[in-house]
Amino acid sequence: MKENLKDTWEKYYSDNQDTVIKDKSFFRLEVNAIKKEVEKMANIKNKLSILELGCGTGFLTRELINNILKNVKYTYTGIDFSKKAIEKAKKRELPKTFFIDTGFFDFFNKSEKKFDLIIANRQ
Repeated sequence: MKENLKDTWEKYYSDNQDTVIKDKSFFRLEVNAIKKEVEKMANIKNKLSILELGCGTGFLTRELINNILKNVKYTYTGIDFSKKAIEKAKKRELPKTFFIDTGFFDFFNKSEKKFDLIIANRQ
């Protein structure tokens, strides 16, 4: 039986890693670059509605909330089509954060919510 993309990601998320990205130094560069851009936005607006596409286990979400969004009013929505990833993300119990297991197209077709910032990391 042929595997599809969703099954492959489910397998990756089945282990106990904080993230499935294997190249940790490159991943850290990506995270730091995104943090810098979110910080610029947080300095401009004191209230943010953020959407993260492909949020995985919520690693980036936690980094942003704990380091950048501490003094900002925010709501954070993370979506990922991996149920296992979303289960792990929800266990982080991050404030004002909603993790939804859905695909991007389904989310955008059903949601009417507007976001100030949309993050897509490795999409």
